[in-house]
Amino acid sequence: MAADKKIIMPLGERQKLARDFGVSLPTVRSALNGITRSELAEHIRAEALRRGGEIYLKVPSPDDRHDTGRTGRKDEK
Repeated sequence: MAADKKIIMPLGERQKLARDFGVSLPTVRSALNGITRSELAEHIRAEALRRGGEIYLKVPSPDDRHDTGRTGRKDEK
């Protein structure tokens, strides 16, 4: 899963996933935020979706556009 996607879970479900998989909460968070790409992370994500998690896509804001290096000044060449 790409890092621009993440899985949002109902309240308390991340803690339950951590307990059920025998891992730490940061491990679950990394898996759900698409940071880790291990087999375990794939299993955590699949189970999260089965438990009601929803995939959210990051939508770039206007501030995330590539910097062209231009300042917008009229005297710029």
